[in-house]
Amino acid sequence: MKDFLIDKIKDPSSNVTWKFLTIFLLQMQYIVLFLMLFLGQDKFNLFQIGFMVFFVVYGASDYLLRKTSILLPMFVSFFILIRYHWTLVWM
Repeated sequence: MKDFLIDKIKDPSSNVTWKFLTIFLLQMQYIVLFLMLFLGQDKFNLFQIGFMVFFVVYGASDYLLRKTSILLPMFVSFFILIRYHWTLVWM
């Protein structure tokens, strides 16, 4: 699908609106991340930013992701339970 979209962008006969829409859709995650960080700074804490950085680095490494993918659900479940317990005890 991504190759199809890139081919449509490179095609000189395709519509300019189509090209802008396609580039926007391909880069939308960066736009959303930018808006989350800079429009909602007061709602982020160091814990959430640490998770974001961890998952970006973890997801970017194919080797690490393939070798330790079974640990990811356990890791996420553990931290969800810890955060749930923390909200019950301290909030």
